[in-house]
Amino acid sequence: MNIGKMDKRVKLLRPTLGEDTGFGATATWEEIEVWAEFTRPRFNSGALVGSGDATVITQGIRIRRRAVDKGWKVRYGNTEYQVLHVDESVPGETMLTTTEVLT
Repeated sequence: MNIGKMDKRVKLLRPTLGEDTGFGATATWEEIEVWAEFTRPRFNSGALVGSGDATVITQGIRIRRRAVDKGWKVRYGNTEYQVLHVDESVPGETMLTTTEVLT
């Protein structure tokens, strides 16, 4: 792990469920600030059933070892990414495979 490459300050957004008031629990996002390295984006193309070709762009984000799960979000500036996969196979670091959330 090269700490010098972790030069982006990002916010990990962990979903937390509030109290159930009879209409379901309300979801809020708890922010955790960490340093991160963005790897090169990956472009994966494939065919969806009943439609033409589709391209999925994923962004790798490397952080120090931290407990992160699928469904979390990463915010960098005005851009949010949805965590698709968490890889902890390398000691001391966590690699997040994410895709940009389009709003």
